Amino acid sequence: MQKNQSKYQRLFEAASDGIFIQAQTGIIVDCNESGARLHGLSREEIVGKLPHALFPEIQPDGRVSADVARKMMIAAFGGEPQQFDFKSLRVDGSVFDAEVKLSHIIYNDSDHLLVVIRDITSRIQAESLLRRNQALMQNSMDGIHIMDIEGNIIDVNDSFCEMLGYTREEALGLNIVDWNAEASPEVLRNRLRSFIGKKARFETLHRRKDGALISVEISTGGSEIDGKVYIHAISRDITERKCSEKAIRHESEKNRVLLRGSSDGIHILDYDGNVIEVSDSFCSMLGYAPVELIGMNVSEWDATMSYSKLMKDIREQISTNDRRLFETCHRRKDGTIIDVEINSFPLVLDGRTVLFNSSRDITKRKRDERALAESEAKYRQLFETSTDGIFLLDETGVFVDCNENGAKLIGISKVEIVGMSHADISPERQPDGRLSAEVASERLAATLNDQIQRFECRCLRVDGVSFDAEITMSRIEYQGIPCAQVVARDITERKQTEEALRNSELKLLTILDNVEAYIYLKDTEGRYLYVNRHVRELWNAKMEDIVGNSDEKFFDENTVANIRRNDDRTLIKGEIVREEETNTLPVSGMTHIFHSTKLPLRGEDGKIYALCGISTDITERKQ
Repeated sequence: MQKNQSKYQRLFEAASDGIFIQAQTGIIVDCNESGARLHGLSREEIVGKLPHALFPEIQPDGRVSADVARKMMIAAFGGEPQQFDFKSLRVDGSVFDAEVKLSHIIYNDSDHLLVVIRDITSRIQAESLLRRNQALMQNSMDGIHIMDIEGNIIDVNDSFCEMLGYTREEALGLNIVDWNAEASPEVLRNRLRSFIGKKARFETLHRRKDGALISVEISTGGSEIDGKVYIHAISRDITERKCSEKAIRHESEKNRVLLRGSSDGIHILDYDGNVIEVSDSFCSMLGYAPVELIGMNVSEWDATMSYSKLMKDIREQISTNDRRLFETCHRRKDGTIIDVEINSFPLVLDGRTVLFNSSRDITKRKRDERALAESEAKYRQLFETSTDGIFLLDETGVFVDCNENGAKLIGISKVEIVGMSHADISPERQPDGRLSAEVASERLAATLNDQIQRFECRCLRVDGVSFDAEITMSRIEYQGIPCAQVVARDITERKQTEEALRNSELKLLTILDNVEAYIYLKDTEGRYLYVNRHVRELWNAKMEDIVGNSDEKFFDENTVANIRRNDDRTLIKGEIVREEETNTLPVSGMTHIFHSTKLPLRGEDGKIYALCGISTDITERKQ
């Protein structure tokens, strides 16, 4: 299935026609790059919107474009494919002729329309030009005139008179020197005599009555009747043809320049698969000079098919006039193999049918596709083997996938969870009193806006038992749609452990606050980390006013020096110190004598990270 989807995606993206997928609401849910370029827009400017901006309000026949489109859509959704010509619109306001095909498809399990749009402006213009030229051909007649051996006109038809702008009466009094603008009278008379008993065809110039020069093609011959020599001539005005030939030469040269400058590898093959024309880009693609490729057979660079298979396909395609888009491999002159995509179709060139091929090097694209497939496989492996529960939510908050551990976390199978909503696995309210649906919607919106979310919440199993979860949400693309990847970890035991630890710490602090001693913790810089109730009462200070401060805030200079000396023995040398300390409090001015025990606290690595001190006031005893 993935292979078919990949193949469909490649064809979708590689198509030269614009392809759109439209929902029953009229909203465009996808389009290829050709479709976006056709209207001068980006895919993001098209997808998710109605197609009203893609056509003018009114069609040339006066019908409202939206009404026409709606009628065609209804018929197509009803199972009747539609094909029609339609005026379409680019973002710059220019209108172009389009051939539109509508067909009903099932896309993401729902009814959609496949809309294929082809720009036929050139075809329409070409057809118009062809009709005009046909009308000219049907209504024009060759100019016929008969002369004597001296070049005097004996008879003419109306077309010859019209060609030169004379009336019939005026033309009957003319001599060849009156209209021939290319040769002298003597040369003309000698040429007339050379036509006796012969036929000739040549081109020359005629001068019309108004002095204008026209190019003509003359078919002539001389014959003798009743002893008199007659020269009969058929004149065809080829002025237009000559101009056309000049234009064709210009067009041919332009096409040759375009062929040479095309970014795709253009190569034209004859019936036997031999090259008759190539573009510079195709030469560069294969590493050959043009002179090397002309006459080369396709089998010499195709690295996928045999000679017999290539010849069979080429001749079959030419005979059936079939257009094909396919992928193959080419072998460069240096032997390296490259992946190519070929758009191939027959055309008539110089009176014979040949095969036009446009090759595009897709080696990087194929490499990227393989890398993507490998990446997707790795992701799927991590997805399925993760010890955490992983869920995929679409934009509406509905689950579209999950791994086995995710299903186990909720207490149901993967099949059952797909299609459920996040509301189905949440209690009505979170511990802080907020509605679960409100919290989930906020988190989902932020995630789809590329903001990674990390938080804790209360979840619900299908059996009604709630549990605490640690959630990480991030945006990903899944089957072409934006989704939220939700990684959920059951932290119920951790929360219970943390609660037990808090209770244990509370008990310990209660005990320390009620011990008849002054207990304190300092870090390696001598800053207080903790003091018990007796210390706080002695200094008449709150915990927050003590923690983070050193002894300089609470004792005089001499006291600080003595305390620091003993602290260093513990913090630096690791000694357990038992000493009497005489401390004077600057605030009260009172001096107390303490018996202090200071011991080092070590981490798992054995390094000292703090000092624990226990001091007993022995002032009265000393007195």
